Amino acid sequence: TLRIELAKLQDAMGDASAAIETLRSVLEENRGRTDAVVALSDLLEKGGKDEELAELLAGQIEAAKERSDAAAELALQVRLGEVYETRLKDAGKALATFEAVLERDETHHGALEAVARLAEGRSIWDRAASALERLVAGESEPSSGVALALRLANAKDKLADTAGVESALGAALRFESGNVEVRDRLRALYEKNQQWSELAAFLAEDATLLEAQGDGAHAAMVKLLRRAADIHVKQRSVPGDAVTVLERAAKLAPNDRELLLALCDAYTAAGREKDAADVLERIIASFGGKRSKELALYHHRLGRV
Repeated sequence: TLRIELAKLQDAMGDASAAIETLRSVLEENRGRTDAVVALSDLLEKGGKDEELAELLAGQIEAAKERSDAAAELALQVRLGEVYETRLKDAGKALATFEAVLERDETHHGALEAVARLAEGRSIWDRAASALERLVAGESEPSSGVALALRLANAKDKLADTAGVESALGAALRFESGNVEVRDRLRALYEKNQQWSELAAFLAEDATLLEAQGDGAHAAMVKLLRRAADIHVKQRSVPGDAVTVLERAAKLAPNDRELLLALCDAYTAAGREKDAADVLERIIASFGGKRSKELALYHHRLGRV
């Protein structure tokens, strides 16, 4: 205790080297003397003696292991990792140190963040993805969750893990369903991989998100629903699914003859001729008794149905 007080006086008098040696003499006799460790680490850090600081922390980690002090061991490992990363600029040793923390506590938030950051910086994408997956799973704040999920999607993309990218983007949408950047990326992914069922459902969901904007969004919603219907008919050859989407679009634009004709075609392809006839009669009625070549075409279609 007296030597620790002496070291404080030596430091106050400007003799840091003497203070360091005094504290080392304490730790040679009692490695677990916490106040001496703290005082010595402060002096080493203040003096820029980073290698010696790392050696001190490594020795204290071993001492904590010997006395089965898991909490102290983890705290010291985190501190050592920070020294390697920020002071010694040794990303390799920092990464290994933080991963050692995770071997003891796989949910340690600070260590997970450090491993993700360091692994990304060194393009070690499998280790980055592993840490980011655990961070995403434990996150509750929307904006942070989206940022983490996008980083995870990037790591999965570097690993050529398409399913992993999709899963990560889906996780981002669970944090913020209307995020434009995420929705654009996921929509493009579905189209690139020809995941037609998923793309059609996603477009219908896009339309649902626009509902909050009111009547002014109807044109954009109809466009999205028409595209979803086209996918059901052309890419999936499932006209029955197109019917549901087009019925929804027709409620938004009840006087759009082109849209109603597309609905009629979907009904016919799905074997629902009675519904197709009803739609054609609605189209014919919309002319209000006026005669035109276009009207004759609709009569002809109705006669065929």
